[in-house]
Amino acid sequence: MADHAIVLYTRHDCHLCERAHAIVSAAAADYGLTMQVVDVDSSEALRTRYGATVPVIAVEGHVVQAGRVSDFQLRRALGLPRTPRAIAGLGKALCASIRGSEARSLL
Repeated sequence: MADHAIVLYTRHDCHLCERAHAIVSAAAADYGLTMQVVDVDSSEALRTRYGATVPVIAVEGHVVQAGRVSDFQLRRALGLPRTPRAIAGLGKALCASIRGSEARSLL
């Protein structure tokens, strides 16, 4: 597996950014990947480019996720194996979607 340079674009007081930081940190720690955190409010150019969509995760200069970050999708983009936590999250999402379709059929 290649060593990926992960950049997390974030900002202060952003709950989605805090969650993304935890997910990226876990993946980086598990696989010895390089992670850099960049505050989009540190420059006008970054604020203009990413300000409305933080958190943003870029790998090797390409955006792989923006907004709500998923452990499963991040690991997939990096070519990393799934973790039990990621599989549980996928199962939870599937259950929620099934419950949603059942609720719609009752209407």
